[in-house]
Amino acid sequence: GATANNGNNTMRIGIFLIGIALGILTGNILAETTTLMEEVAYFSMIFLFGGASLVIYYVMIEKKLPK
Repeated sequence: GATANNGNNTMRIGIFLIGIALGILTGNILAETTTLMEEVAYFSMIFLFGGASLVIYYVMIEKKLPK
């Protein structure tokens, strides 16, 4: 029903935001410890972790839902 779908959207958004936060933290570590430009470090890690979190959500949760 509508409640199950709403819970799944909340889960997707939560996992995505966790991925974004991990991307920001990792970008900061990369910017401080390597010679990588700060903008490149932040944006690449945000996109990497944000995208990975959506893929993880799809593989672990979306595929297991009854159709």
